[in-house]
Amino acid sequence: MSFFKKVLIVTASTILILALFEITLRTFFPQEPIITYENESLGLSDSVLGHSNRPGSFPTVKTPEFFVEYRISSEGFRDQKNHTKSKAPGVTRILLLGDSFTFGDGSQYEEIWPVLFEKKARGKET
Repeated sequence: MSFFKKVLIVTASTILILALFEITLRTFFPQEPIITYENESLGLSDSVLGHSNRPGSFPTVKTPEFFVEYRISSEGFRDQKNHTKSKAPGVTRILLLGDSFTFGDGSQYEEIWPVLFEKKARGKET
């Protein structure tokens, strides 16, 4: 048997075993998240963006892998403070737009990259 055939058999066998393992887990041990809302759901339909955060919402998500609380400010941002429309002199503001990675889906607020970036930019590295 050639080396190529052996590699092909090992690769196919590995893929088959992993697929069977995945099917077994999804069938017998499903991991459905438990989502609770303090007031209303997190998302709003937006005609321009498609989706935006509901101001003031406070959902929690619990899965076997993590537990996280999402607090949405009155401005619709995942932030712990509200920002005035006018800023103080010498203050730089950066608006970060993005997907679930920027939002920090599945992560506590203190662990999301925009917060870590802000701390580093302010010189408060942890």
